[in-house]
Amino acid sequence: MKKFIAIFIECIVAFTLFNTVQLSAQQSGESVTYLWPVEGARTGADILYTPQCYIDKELNFDNLVIAAPEGTNVVCPVDGTIKHISAGYLQNLSFSICFNKSENAKNFDQMLEESRASIVKSNKSIDPKYIHGTIAILTEDGKTIYISGLTGSEEFKTGQKLEKGRILGQVGYWYRSIPQPCIEISISINSKPADPMTPFGLKTTFIKPTEIKPIESLTQEQALEDFRLFIEILKDCYPGLNDVVSENELTAYSAESVRYIENYGESIPYNDFWRLLRRATAKVHDSHLFLYNATNNATCMRETRYPPYQPQIYFGWFSDTLTCNRAVKEYEQYIGRQIHAINGIPADSIKKIVTANVTDYDAKVESYIQYRLATVGLGPFFNPPYGSQNYDMIVDFEGGEQVTIKGADTKKGLPSYTTDWNKFNMLNRYRDGYATKMLNDSTAYIGLSTFQLNQTQEETIVSFIDSVAQVPHLVFDVRNNPGGDSEVLLRLFTHIATDTLRLNGYTRVNRKGGFKTLKYSMNYTQGISEKPEDELFPDFVAEEGKDGYFNYSDSHSLRVVIPDTAVNYRNKIYVLSNENSISAATVFPALVVRSRRGVVVGRETRTAYHFMNAEKFTEMRLPHSMISFRVPLMQVVFDNVVNSRVPYGRGVLPDYYVPLTLDEVTFRNGDAILNFTLKLIEKGRYLSPENPFASDLPGKAPRSPLYNIISIIAGIILLFTVILLTNRYFRRSRRS
Repeated sequence: MKKFIAIFIECIVAFTLFNTVQLSAQQSGESVTYLWPVEGARTGADILYTPQCYIDKELNFDNLVIAAPEGTNVVCPVDGTIKHISAGYLQNLSFSICFNKSENAKNFDQMLEESRASIVKSNKSIDPKYIHGTIAILTEDGKTIYISGLTGSEEFKTGQKLEKGRILGQVGYWYRSIPQPCIEISISINSKPADPMTPFGLKTTFIKPTEIKPIESLTQEQALEDFRLFIEILKDCYPGLNDVVSENELTAYSAESVRYIENYGESIPYNDFWRLLRRATAKVHDSHLFLYNATNNATCMRETRYPPYQPQIYFGWFSDTLTCNRAVKEYEQYIGRQIHAINGIPADSIKKIVTANVTDYDAKVESYIQYRLATVGLGPFFNPPYGSQNYDMIVDFEGGEQVTIKGADTKKGLPSYTTDWNKFNMLNRYRDGYATKMLNDSTAYIGLSTFQLNQTQEETIVSFIDSVAQVPHLVFDVRNNPGGDSEVLLRLFTHIATDTLRLNGYTRVNRKGGFKTLKYSMNYTQGISEKPEDELFPDFVAEEGKDGYFNYSDSHSLRVVIPDTAVNYRNKIYVLSNENSISAATVFPALVVRSRRGVVVGRETRTAYHFMNAEKFTEMRLPHSMISFRVPLMQVVFDNVVNSRVPYGRGVLPDYYVPLTLDEVTFRNGDAILNFTLKLIEKGRYLSPENPFASDLPGKAPRSPLYNIISIIAGIILLFTVILLTNRYFRRSRRS
């Protein structure tokens, strides 16, 4: 009887859905623009699940699931550009595993075959049948439409243009809780879920996520609970904690922060609590650990368009001197003048405050701290404990001159400054993600704003490298580059590498599973329990005497780089880096340095040379303050060679250092680092004769600890043999 009732209800639901198609355009207020993706089927046919229904007791938040016979053609619903192609598997509706991204125009069938073959060996809890292909299409109006459950031999490239009606592949299987062949469609706008039904002309069941209401304050109990949880999440999930802050330091800071909350009173304002967490992230200061802006600040920005007030002058440290570096017309005469105090607080004290609040840099990196000191006011930590919320300042300049400078009210717009920092901050930030050009007859230039490049963009860059193969000098610019896909940077590097480069790399995590705090994650539902089938990192193993779990075969370890033989530039390479070269933009110059392939010009990169915590990010949210933050779960170590050229915990140090000056920040004489590089080329300056990696040259496998032990033993034996023979010789000489 129950089965009959269930079938009856399903029939009613299906009948209702079919009828809603006719009412769609008028009721939704939006014209029908998308083509139904199942070839030959009418719009709305064979819908299995819509948003806000349940799939085997799981809430289906934003997926439209459509059934069709296996092998039926799936067509492109709208004109667009391929954003990515991959093979993946759904553990549940909120957690998916990506096995394979499209490279070299692989098709879905090839990716699925490779993924299934590897999974059968490593993870038997996954049913290979439900490993499926996914294509993401960026539409002209800024939406991203995802279609999953695909198979097929059609070959595509990321960045490729698609026309409405183009065959994308064939229907396969999507999710293990749905036994029949089907495809899934979801849509996002700016990475947020969007309605997948209205664009097809269907009456929608999608419910837009409600925005979090700004929280004005927290009770003392709520603040203590959220702060302690924040620290516990770092200890539980973040793998590089002891590389940047000792356990004693973190314990002392936590105790100090708890006392601060307890002494604050019965409640603590939201923004004050957010700044407390900001100071905690400054203790850890990782370039991949990110605390999102306070919701109250974001709301304020939306309501007023601008912050209520802005300073009429800015200041920063150059050559250890606090200097006015930016001003409106009325105060431009003070630009370049030394400042002794602001609001009665000495420059040295302000420097300590600013330094203690710098976040987003790795380990012992120094350049980013210097950058923040030079450009005070650009960062979110500029809420001056040495000034009022209105940015009113009493400034003591050199020579005893004291000036009262009121903050600028922004109701009529932002103040206009006479020095332009935009040119400095926008260097190497290209709209297409890259730029290629000839600087002069003997120097070519490739600017990489990101390593998150699609195949079409990558091919264009490689084609340019091929076209300048005979040009004597090639500049790679990775300044202000936030990183991206490590596979892209590796492939680009093969086109300039001249020898095989071998690295002793590995990846490390705190644990395989059993992350207790992942229950507060917004993107992970797996890995909370210690059951083998729930492990996030089943391929990682423990090592005696070491904390954590390790993987030496993971692709992120970057163990071997082999030169490309078809396109290979073999002349002089110059890489431009600065304090905003992060993640993959640190690895690229690191490979150049490590292989002695070229020189690095500029300043130290923001991410550490030897390790970075940069994979498997979990998005966490604290229960009371609703503050969210991103924590990396995996540490990537791509090189274990440490010497004076690459000290442990530092970024990539340039061969030619260009100090940050007031002239560079104000762009007074143009692009300082590029100009410096062109002068080096003009003077014929390049690699120094000394090779810091002489004991481990590129192309040779690194020597193992066993090799070193055997060498030492052999040396001792040889020494004793020499002594013994010498002793015998002298004895015979005496007898004779």
